[in-house]
Amino acid sequence: MGVNVGGILIPIAEVVLLIGLIRLLKQIVKGFKPQKNYKFVVLPIVLIFMGFLFKIPADFHKYGQIAFRDATSHIEILYFIVVINEMYGLNKEKVDKYLLKFLLITLNILFFYSFFYLKKDLLLNISPVYEGFQKTIYLLGNFNSTHFWLLFLIIVNITIISNKNSKGNNAIVLILHFQNILSSALIFITTSRITILTYLFFILLFLLINKKKYAFYLINYLIILLISLYVLLLLKVKIESRRGIIDFNFLSHMFLSMFGGGDIQSMSSGVDQRKTWYKSVLDNSFNIRSFFLGRGFGIPLIEFYDPQGFLVREPHNSMLSIYARMGIFGLMTWLTLILCIIKVGLSKIKNNNYGLLLLALVIMGFFNSLVEPYFELPYNEVPFFCLLAILYKGTIETAKE
Repeated sequence: MGVNVGGILIPIAEVVLLIGLIRLLKQIVKGFKPQKNYKFVVLPIVLIFMGFLFKIPADFHKYGQIAFRDATSHIEILYFIVVINEMYGLNKEKVDKYLLKFLLITLNILFFYSFFYLKKDLLLNISPVYEGFQKTIYLLGNFNSTHFWLLFLIIVNITIISNKNSKGNNAIVLILHFQNILSSALIFITTSRITILTYLFFILLFLLINKKKYAFYLINYLIILLISLYVLLLLKVKIESRRGIIDFNFLSHMFLSMFGGGDIQSMSSGVDQRKTWYKSVLDNSFNIRSFFLGRGFGIPLIEFYDPQGFLVREPHNSMLSIYARMGIFGLMTWLTLILCIIKVGLSKIKNNNYGLLLLALVIMGFFNSLVEPYFELPYNEVPFFCLLAILYKGTIETAKE
C-alpha cells in the first residue's frame, strides 16, 4: 500500500522500515551487537535480504519499479530486526506491561471490526482510498486477514483464561470464553479453509505438547458452534457466509473442497486453480539456473487475470513464490528461519506463555503461506514480523529468569 503524492507512489511500509534501519545503523556504529539468543535467527534474515540485494540491481534495470514490489517478502522481513532493535534495553516488566496491552487492544478492535464482514459496503462508503500498484485500495472494508487474527485472538485468550482460572477470576474467564466462541463463529462464516484447518491442527498440537486444557477449550468451542448451528437450522434461520448459506450440507462440501471435491464451485474450483498455478510455476522453474538461483523479481510467476482485469502475479503460495524467485537456496533459508523460531517456541513453551504464542503465530503464518500470497502482501507481512519479534524477545527474556 502506498500514498500517491504528485503522481509518485510512496510505499508507506518501506519508508517506515527505512527509518528503522537508519536507527539500527546508528546503534551498530555505537557498538550494538545482537545477543547470542538472537544471532541464529538474525542470520537467515540477513541472508534472505542479501539474496534480494544480489538480484535486484539487474531486475530493476530490466523491469523497473515492479521488481521491488515482487521483492516485498525479502525486504519487509527486516521489520523483525528493526523491532528487536527498537526493543533493545527493555526489561521483562516493560515487555509484559506493553505487549499484553498492545495485543488486547489491537485484537479486540479487530474483533469488533470483523462484525462488519457481511455488511462491508457500510465501511467501503466511508473508507479512505489509496492508490496501489495496480488498483485502488480501501483502508476499510478489507477482511482478507481478519480470520487469521481472530484465531490468534482465541489462542491469546486461552492463555489468559488459563492464568485467570488459577486466580479465580470467573467473570473475566466467562467473557473471554464467550468472545472465543463468537470469534470461532466469525472464522467459520468467512469460510477460510486454511484457518479452519489450522484451528483443528492446534487441537492436535496442544494434545501432543501436553496442553490438553487448551485443546479441550478449542473442542468445546467447536461443539458449541455445531449445536448452535443445529438449533438455528431447526428454527429455519438463514446464516449467510461469503460463499453461500451455511447448513450441514454446505459444511460437508466445504470440507471436501479442501481436497478439490465438493459441489461448491467457488471453493472447489479455487483448489483446481491453485494446482494449475503450482504446476505452471514448477514447470517454468525446472532448469538448473532457476532451480538454484530462481527467476528473480519483476516477472509475473503466473499469467492470470482476476474478474476486474488485474494481473495476478503470485501463485497463492508464498513458499513456492520464494522458490521461483530465489531458487532452492532462498527457500531453504526461509524454511531454516521458520524452523528456528518453531524450535525456540517449543523449547520455551514451559517457561511462559510467550513461547506458546510465538509457536502459534509462526505456525499460522507458515500454514497461510502455503495457500496464499501471505508474505507478498505488506498488510500481512509487516504486522506478522513486528509481532513475531516482540513475542520472540518476550520468550527469550522471560526464559532467562
